Amino acid sequence: MKADRQPTQIHTRPLRPALQEQRATVSRQCTGCQLCVKECQFLQKYGDPKQLSDAYSPDDNYHLSLPFECSLCGLCTAVCPENLDPVPMFLEMRRHAFESGAANYPEHRGLQNYEAKGTSQRFSWYALPEGCDTIFFPGCSLPGTRPQQTLKAFEVVQKQVPNAGIVLDCCTKPSHDLGKDDYFHAMFGEMKDFLLANGIKNVLVACPNCDKVFTQYGNEFNVSSIYQLLNNADLPATAAVSGVTTIHDPCVSRFSEPVQDSVRDLVQKTGLDIVETKHSRSTTLCCGEGGAVGCLAPDLAQSWTQKRNTEAAGLRTVTYCAGCAHFLGAHGPTNHILDLVFTPEDAVNNRAKVSKAPMTYLNRLSVKKILKKTVPAAVTRERTFTADASSSGGLLKKIALLALFVAAIVAVRSTGATEYLEEEKLRGLIEGYGVLAPLIYMALYCIAPTLFLPGLPLSIVGAVLFGPVWGVVYTLSSASVGACIAFLVSRYLARDWIEGKLKSPRWRHLDDQVEKHGWKMVAFTRLIPLFPFNLLNYAFGLTRVRFSHYALATLVFMLPGTVAFITFSSSLLDVLRGRISATFLIGLGLMVLVSLFPLIYRRYRNRRNQQPQPAQPSTPKAYSVKRSVQIKTLTFVLCAAIVGLGLWLSNHYFWAINAHVYTAEFHLLFLLKNLKAANLEMMVEYFTPMGISLSAFLLVLSAHFIQGFYLPLTEPILVSAQVNALGLPLGLLFSYLSLLLTGLVAFGLARFLLGDLRPVLRGKLHPPGKGKSRLLTIGLPLLAAVPWLPLPLMSVIAGALRVPLRTTALQMSCGLLLRVIFLTLLPTFFI
Repeated sequence: MKADRQPTQIHTRPLRPALQEQRATVSRQCTGCQLCVKECQFLQKYGDPKQLSDAYSPDDNYHLSLPFECSLCGLCTAVCPENLDPVPMFLEMRRHAFESGAANYPEHRGLQNYEAKGTSQRFSWYALPEGCDTIFFPGCSLPGTRPQQTLKAFEVVQKQVPNAGIVLDCCTKPSHDLGKDDYFHAMFGEMKDFLLANGIKNVLVACPNCDKVFTQYGNEFNVSSIYQLLNNADLPATAAVSGVTTIHDPCVSRFSEPVQDSVRDLVQKTGLDIVETKHSRSTTLCCGEGGAVGCLAPDLAQSWTQKRNTEAAGLRTVTYCAGCAHFLGAHGPTNHILDLVFTPEDAVNNRAKVSKAPMTYLNRLSVKKILKKTVPAAVTRERTFTADASSSGGLLKKIALLALFVAAIVAVRSTGATEYLEEEKLRGLIEGYGVLAPLIYMALYCIAPTLFLPGLPLSIVGAVLFGPVWGVVYTLSSASVGACIAFLVSRYLARDWIEGKLKSPRWRHLDDQVEKHGWKMVAFTRLIPLFPFNLLNYAFGLTRVRFSHYALATLVFMLPGTVAFITFSSSLLDVLRGRISATFLIGLGLMVLVSLFPLIYRRYRNRRNQQPQPAQPSTPKAYSVKRSVQIKTLTFVLCAAIVGLGLWLSNHYFWAINAHVYTAEFHLLFLLKNLKAANLEMMVEYFTPMGISLSAFLLVLSAHFIQGFYLPLTEPILVSAQVNALGLPLGLLFSYLSLLLTGLVAFGLARFLLGDLRPVLRGKLHPPGKGKSRLLTIGLPLLAAVPWLPLPLMSVIAGALRVPLRTTALQMSCGLLLRVIFLTLLPTFFI
């Protein structure tokens, strides 16, 4: 804990009696031996359980948020020589924080919404056959990520227990771990009462978290794991596999030896050898997902994952928790035990079918639909009970806002008010106010962050009124000044009040990262919006970053996002009037590019954290011509549907696009006619007045597309025409880039359409190989360099032989450079 941290006092309710009892137990029994600290990432950061218990202050925001960084995994209990269990103390701290209203963190909303879907009428399903006293409870994650494995597991259950039923519902363990004690007991209690009322005595669970909940709070049931049943059942015959794997025991199962033994038996039956890691069974490590730590302290959660991956040393990991499989699978080869039981070959060759959101939700609905048809249930239900007292209707509000927005657009267009949305008229009106208009806009933008006013509407107004250039200048400068004002207010005027408002532990981690990285953290958060902009300005005021570094980093690294958004927003009036301008397309592209920053960062972080994997023997993947044709057919259908939808939208709503289509059609017909006739003089006259513009390059590119794909055997006059019309440097550049793009497009089409010919002709049942040979390395650039040969020839050969894209691009770049030089220096020799 930081020595200079000043406690932020808040008013909370009296301590829960259970929390007082747990604190007293920990303070009395903990000897401070530090064995748990050596093992636990959380305790290494904040101190041993006795220190945390003695220092705990229920009126301090810091201590109220601290237990949410504990994984509740129980590793401290497993290594404690005094058999002390601190987990109940940290759980009681969470419950006290929630009851005090200090734990409503927005970072937990995603997890709570996920749980709410699991208990909803749409996703829940109870199917109890006649005389049913045993149910299979697969949990939330397994039916979503592995629907087929879930159904196969239930088939085995039905063979062992013919009258077994199935329940698709959530045990509400997330709410339990977040401290929502009353909600958890209400939801789980209602489910338990229903099952008991219908004669259920035995519960087979697939999720270790569900196992923990039913075992701890469902004493009326005989709870066992599905993996114990599978280990003693006659499983479907599968091919034997070989290799070495590690076992990851979920932290909630660290003391469940029968389950651990059953899983290991199942793994060995497939033919795999098991290597136990340093931490396994009772001393297993948390995967990083436990206790919802990743929501508030992602770095701490990642440290658990990295430690587990380091111990795996690149070997495959098998686990029996779908959440652990997802979390660990991002950093190394990982399988759920059901992948290995039912599809071992696919599992060891990294081909097991595992779905991710949003497909997981569709899979859960699909499993429910299948069970409705196949399970002869005497008692069924979809759960309608909820103990959530929060206001409903959030979806209706969003739909209402969307409908209001659409109605406003329709009203503007139908009433003829679009004439008042002309950019020239609006900007002419603004220019009439001189410097007063931008000054008022900038003044409003400067005070908006300080007053927590949203900057989005102001940015849109600035973009529309001042255009993409001055809109960026005014918005960036005023937003930077506003951010600096909020920073100074937080640092010198309202520090205590701001600390009280920033309750989430993620703000404390921001302080830690600023201490480590300084202004780089400011730059990072401006490029990748991990925090709300207005709150972020105040939060940086609480850190030790220098004001000059903060101001400069804010100004520089807000530029990409500002340029993208202002450019996009400046063309919104055109969209309302049915026009799609070049500014809109450029802005849209920039918005997409900026939105990819978080994805690029996550991939970079995962790749950096991923452990090197040793080579493992694998069997070749079965190649199916039928499946390949199906994929290509589906792709063609989707493309045709998108094109058809675009034409329909343009004809009905964006009619102004048709004018651009007619203009483009005229240009294409002109190019086609003169390329056929090889009319060099006419082509020079055509390109000369265009000069340096995006439209000029697009027309040059279109000409090369026509010649490459439709008229490949006509004379190569385009390079000479562009050099004569645009000058030597620009003509060469336009020609080279357009030829390269044409060649790469031809390569992509050839690879997609012809890439399967090679294995089919050879009669091999494995995926097409990648064409790599000295002949191709030398021959392909030569094919691209010779002006007499059609450009797509090299691309078609490279695509059909499945030469890697990077190699093709490099070879094509070299060959086309020679082609352009030949056509420039010796035009009469080739024309």
